Parts: sequence; structure tokens; C-alpha cells
Amino acid sequence: MDYLKKLEEYELTNLSKQLVGPTLVRVDINVPVRQDGRINRERPNLRLKTYGSILDLYSRFSPLVVMAHQGRKGEREFVKLNDHYNVLGTSTRYAIVNFEPFVEEEEYLTGRLARRIKNLKKGEVLLLDNIRYIDYEEKFDNQTCPYIPFFKKAGIKTCVNDGLPLWHRANSSVMALPHIAQTYVGVRSHYELGIQEGLIDDEDNESKAIVIGGKKPKFEAIPKLASKMDLFTGGLTATQVLRMKGKNLGESNNKLLEKLYNKPKENELLAEVVKKFTVETPKDFVIQEGVNVFKDVPLSELPKYPNALIKDVGMATIEYYSEKLQAYEKRIRAGPMGVYEEGFNNGSELVRSIVGPGFVAVGGDTVEELQDNELCDPIIAAGGTVLLGGGAHLDGWAGDPYPSIDELLKVQKHT
Repeated sequence: MDYLKKLEEYELTNLSKQLVGPTLVRVDINVPVRQDGRINRERPNLRLKTYGSILDLYSRFSPLVVMAHQGRKGEREFVKLNDHYNVLGTSTRYAIVNFEPFVEEEEYLTGRLARRIKNLKKGEVLLLDNIRYIDYEEKFDNQTCPYIPFFKKAGIKTCVNDGLPLWHRANSSVMALPHIAQTYVGVRSHYELGIQEGLIDDEDNESKAIVIGGKKPKFEAIPKLASKMDLFTGGLTATQVLRMKGKNLGESNNKLLEKLYNKPKENELLAEVVKKFTVETPKDFVIQEGVNVFKDVPLSELPKYPNALIKDVGMATIEYYSEKLQAYEKRIRAGPMGVYEEGFNNGSELVRSIVGPGFVAVGGDTVEELQDNELCDPIIAAGGTVLLGGGAHLDGWAGDPYPSIDELLKVQKHT
């Protein structure tokens, strides 16, 4: 999908003329949440820091109404945005000037909120609570979506879609924007889209590889990715691939994988990749049995630890992957290699050995892992890139469509 060229006329190139206020902005400040339901305010997530500075920039030209989400219903991460508001408004370096009082969910789409929006002044920013509290957020219909009439009546003059990390979802808060007012693609999203399309440009002949880790890979995207770049695996993704290759990972790991990967369609997609393509998998692991941690356990030895769980890849894997990946001109890192939240960080050693021009780290938990190990700045200093988007970039590289961008192009082409 060549979205970059199609979106040229919707790029923010002159903020003083394009941001006619009040401006409705959709951003993605969805960040990892601790067990207590709070976010880490002592070390703000890169998404919060980046979008904090961007909102501060936008607000200098127009009053802002900001929509954002956090987590999904039924999950621990589904919480209110009070902590996000406090981080955005008080962070010393990224403080937003004139950050207005937080809008609680009870005030959504009310006459009081409409009056507040109409009375906003240039430089003021109004953050709405977790937009996923609204039931119709994930069921967009331009004929019935209440955002459209409400924000029109509230006086919204401009919209900015700066939520690339959720472009692969047809959420109402991005789909409705071009129906409300003139809509532009935000500066951060346009930048990341440029990096994305530049990396996978079919006209180049550069060698490409992606390291897919984490718990739940983009099953639908993996077969398409495998046709465009070489695959290396880590995390639970790697263990499921090994299981499909007939490897015995030990009783506890086998049971865990049976529980996590129980959707036939997803397993069929992954099995198709394993059958058709060469997929690199770990040679050894770090495992934990109770309080005991065993390092660099070879794959063949795992059945000897029936009660142990895999927590990370071992150093033999890191050395093997490092040597192989250094030969690629483009190297993508998507998803943690181990349980970094518990201090299993061998994946950070892999990053240190393959950073440089052509290295791209893809958002979500990957960025959080990199921040925990203070690697974001070194990556950028070495000529690499850290993207805030996660699954959206994988879908983009796979060539899958972005619903909200297709909606923007369709609606504003005819207005």
C-alpha cells in the first residue's frame, strides 16, 4: 500500500494555517500498566514523552481536544487515563502548556463538554478519558456514530489523525475524523509511515530480516512478511514454532503453549510459514523452576526440566542470531525475546550487537523493553530508528490496508 504518496495533501506542513481550532486530535498513548493498574510515572513511556511534545507543539497554534485509549476491556491494562494526564501535564521536559482539567468518562458527549470545547483558547489542551469506555468505539458506522454530530456542534474545525499504532483497527475515534472536519495526518504518524514504506520499498534490493518475539504475533501478517524478509523468532512465538517442528520443550512449556495457542486458524497460519519458509529458532534458553534459574540450557535438554518454564533465550542463541543478522542491510526487531519485566533481558544484548543504520525497533512492549535497558538513545545515536507503532507496522509491511486512512481518502476526496 503506497499510502505515503496518497497522503501528501493531508500532511501537516504549515501548522499555523492548517490547525484551525478547536482541533480534535487522536493519539496513541497506550502504555504498559503495572499490576496495581498504574503506569510508571517516574520513567514515562516513550509514547507519552513523544506525544507530550507533539501535543505541546500543536497547542501553540490551536486549542486541542485529545482522544486516546488504554488497554482493552477485560484486561488489566484497561484503566482510566488519570496517570497519563498527570505525566503529560507535569513532566519537566515535555510539560504541556495550559493543560486543562481532565475530562472524566461521565462527561463524554454532554452539553457541558461541548461548552468547554467552545470556550477553549489557543494553547489549551483537553484530554478525554479512555475512549474505549464508550461502547460504540469499536463499532463504527458513519450514519450512527455519535462522535460526528457531537464534535461538529461543539465547534471542532480541524482533526488530526496521529494514531498510527492503531491504524490497523477500524475504531470510531479514527474512522469518524474526516466526517467531522478537515482531517490531516499527524507529524509523528507521517514520519513513521515514511520509515515503514522506505524500509519495504519493492524497488530496493537490500536484504531484510525481522526478529519476531513476544507472546502473540500478528498471525495474519506473518505469511506475507515471510515472503518479503527472513524470519528469526524469540519469546513464546519461537517456542510455538519449535513445537510445530516437533520439538519437546518440557511438560510445563508444552501445556502452556496448548493453552495460549488454541485457535486453529492462527496455528494454521503459523504452520504454513514453518512449512514454506526457513524460520530461525533459538538454540538454547534461560528457564525457571520455582526460585531456581538455569541459564543457557540447550533445546535438547529441556525435557529434563518438566516443571520449568522458558523465560528467555540463551547466550548461544544471541551469538548465533547476532552473527546472522549483521549480514542484513535492514533489521527489524518486533517483540521481546524474554520476560523482560522479570529481568530476563538477553534480548537487549542482541540489540546492542545489531544496532546501526538499517536497524528498526517496532513499538509496544519492544519499546518498553528497550527503555528498561536504556537502549532507545543508543539506537537513535547509531543511526537506527525506534517506531511507536507495533502491530500496525507489521500489517503495513505485510501490505494490509489501514481502514481509517482509506476512510479519510474516500471521504475527503468527495468533499
